[in-house]
Amino acid sequence: MFAVPLLFASLIQDKSCNGSKSSQSTASSSPVPSASVVMKKGSAEPRPTTVSSPKRLSSGIWGGTHVNLEVSDGESSLEFDCARGSIAEPIILDSDGHFEVHGSYTREGPGPVRQEGGNNQRATYSGIVKDATMTLSIQLDGSSDELLKVTLTQGQQGRLRKCY
Repeated sequence: MFAVPLLFASLIQDKSCNGSKSSQSTASSSPVPSASVVMKKGSAEPRPTTVSSPKRLSSGIWGGTHVNLEVSDGESSLEFDCARGSIAEPIILDSDGHFEVHGSYTREGPGPVRQEGGNNQRATYSGIVKDATMTLSIQLDGSSDELLKVTLTQGQQGRLRKCY
């Protein structure tokens, strides 16, 4: 009867001595980090990177000198002093705020306008958005020259001088 408790006590003591010997020898012979270091290291590991998704230009008014741009869900309309334009696709910004979309550009002038839209041309609208400022360039298809470059401000009405 005395042998069982004595045997149990000697096993516990032996394990505690072996545990301290092994932890001392392990600490001095190999560079195993403590639990607190592992926790810090674990929290400092980089998170998986994700590819940023393109951002759609939100609906609203953008205006500047000689131009108004009204952006809605899937399309946008532009009004200039002597022209108008339309974009039939959403304006998608890349991670740097650049965009390029295709649409139409129609010259207007004084006098009657043809119903068949003879002045309607395909155009590329491109630019960059930074904060509440947009720089917009327009290039007509088939031309290597930039037709127009304007600066617009979000939430501001443009200042137009209609030519008719």
